[in-house]
Amino acid sequence: SSLFTDVEIMYIDINYKNFEKIAYQREKALYNNRHVSSEAKYVPAKITYRNTKMEVKLKLKGAHSDHWIDENKWSLKVKVKNNHTIDGMKIFSIMQPFSRGYIYEWIYQKLLKEEGFIHKRIKYINVVINGKDNGIYILEEEPSF
Repeated sequence: SSLFTDVEIMYIDINYKNFEKIAYQREKALYNNRHVSSEAKYVPAKITYRNTKMEVKLKLKGAHSDHWIDENKWSLKVKVKNNHTIDGMKIFSIMQPFSRGYIYEWIYQKLLKEEGFIHKRIKYINVVINGKDNGIYILEEEPSF
């Protein structure tokens, strides 16, 4: 029955100038062959999720190259602005499934929850950035205090 499960879609719209800022941070990381600089700045963007549009700020993330080595599929850290949340989260990351061991991280977090331990909310979503379908990503909660 999993073949018939609908995956929710997250639409991310980043204007050209801000998208180029993210691309520049990626180029710097590729050139230096190391993690994304702590100098990486958040840029404004808009997310549409479950028919709700919201303003966010986001940046490239990743201590390891698996987060940004792919030419099209980059990991992003997102902070939701105003009083909006996405599934109750104000801060989260989206990344390729292999960056979190495909299904293994999802299973691990579900087991932690089942046993009553602290856990991150995690789910699979389809991500469309500036009209381009980038396929399946993991949405993972980031701690927010």
